[in-house]
Amino acid sequence: MTTQKRQTSIYLPDPMREAIQAIAEREQRSFTFVVEMLLREALEARDTGKKG
Repeated sequence: MTTQKRQTSIYLPDPMREAIQAIAEREQRSFTFVVEMLLREALEARDTGKKG
């Protein structure tokens, strides 16, 4: 099953963009994959924090 995705533009400061790119290169993933992964982790952490 494929997840529906919508294109979204975000503006990032250069240091943040460079840090994400470094993670992507180190883990041999795409920039977009790393952004999705980081957002998912942050959302889960916020959700867990609200429950605890």
